Amino acid sequence: MRFSSIKILPDSVIWLLSENEGAVRVKTNPKDYSITTQVYATHSRGGNAVHINQVFSDAYNQEWLLTDNGLLKITNDKEEPVSYFVNIQSGKDEPVQAFYSFFLQLW
Repeated sequence: MRFSSIKILPDSVIWLLSENEGAVRVKTNPKDYSITTQVYATHSRGGNAVHINQVFSDAYNQEWLLTDNGLLKITNDKEEPVSYFVNIQSGKDEPVQAFYSFFLQLW
C-alpha cells in the first residue's frame, strides 16, 4: 500500500491514507508504548468508497473518515465502522455523496 498523506489525531492515533486503497490506523498504547494497526480497505469495510478524503476525531473520541462515498464512524467499542450517506449501488451512473471537509461545533 502506498500512502499519500498522514493525519495525526488526539489519543495517540495516526492515520496513513493511500490514494485509492484505503487507510491504516496506527494507535500507540500510552502505558507500554505498544503499537496496534488496523487496515481499513475502502472496498472491504464500509461500502463502495474508493478514496478517503479526510480523517478527524470529534469531542467524543469517535473517528470519522470522510470518503468519496459517504462517512464512516469508528468508535472504540466496535470493530466495524458505521456508515452514513453511503450509496451501496455498484453502477457507475449512480450518484454518490462525497465528503471533503468537516465542521466541529462544541456546545
